[in-house]
Amino acid sequence: MVTDAIRGDQKPGLILLAKDVSASIGDKIELLAAVHQIACIQIMDKDDFGAILGKAPRSAIAIKAGGFVVQMKHEIERYRNFLGEVQNL
Repeated sequence: MVTDAIRGDQKPGLILLAKDVSASIGDKIELLAAVHQIACIQIMDKDDFGAILGKAPRSAIAIKAGGFVVQMKHEIERYRNFLGEVQNL
């Protein structure tokens, strides 16, 4: 579904890719996102994505373009900074 969204008329503004996605799927999605100039961020794992969505584990999530994407990127950066501080203790 994510690859279809990337190829579609209404491109996503952001792709979230699970850290534990298989190399073949991850590489395919990252390359396709790069070709279409869509930011692609690896974060969390498939089970986390599924839990957030209330679904089965997911390898990737496409976020619709719009103002939410800017805020989402900001929050992901804050999350990564927090994890870096915790892991350095």
